[in-house]
Amino acid sequence: MSENQIICAVDVGSTFIKATLRNGVDNVIARSSVPYPRDTAEGDLRAHDSLWIAFTSAIHEVCVNHKPDAIIISCQMAGLSMIDDNGMSIGPLIPGVDMRIPRNGMVDVRASGCGDEAVSAVAKLLWLAEINPAFDIRKVRIGGIKEFLLQRLTGRWVTDPASASSTGFYSVAQQGWSAQTLKATNVMASQLPDIEEMGTIVGRVLLAAAESCGVHVGTPVFCGLGDGPAANISCGAIG
Repeated sequence: MSENQIICAVDVGSTFIKATLRNGVDNVIARSSVPYPRDTAEGDLRAHDSLWIAFTSAIHEVCVNHKPDAIIISCQMAGLSMIDDNGMSIGPLIPGVDMRIPRNGMVDVRASGCGDEAVSAVAKLLWLAEINPAFDIRKVRIGGIKEFLLQRLTGRWVTDPASASSTGFYSVAQQGWSAQTLKATNVMASQLPDIEEMGTIVGRVLLAAAESCGVHVGTPVFCGLGDGPAANISCGAIG
């Protein structure tokens, strides 16, 4: 991307979803802020639509007068979202700050670098399996909040290494999905997102998403990263 191209940067926090339209590094064209929706009740699929509406509203508000040349997302890490084989959302949408953990013990996720195992997708999946014996962990594709949004935007089930680490399934040492955690949870690597670096274009905005966001069809979408790493980069706290 060149310095004169317009970027729509979206930060999906646990309290607000904030969008900024920038031309270059410092030139802010427009800003918006939309409250993060709170209807994330177990099994309530309306939570997916509520989050999508809030997310697209934040983007639409800053794109009224200018259309971005690309979109990039930073997002709250951890949490759980799931889709079926047809890419349709299934089950609850649970943010990381919602500490749903199994009573019968956790799988060790320390290899992922996840600082608090209770926020991870692993914890929430085991919780779901515990409260619902009919839940088949092998019949869903597993991700977090960011993966849900990227999938709605581009059709791809994809993540970045930092966000992958907060699922609990990642191995920092192996730089990929942990074989030990997969075995312990009875999950297959094919159920988890593709892993791309934050500067990678992972797809382009689909027609329905473009209409909701108020952007051009085919606008490139960068993988982005988790909100914690984004904060470290923005304040210069990097090696």
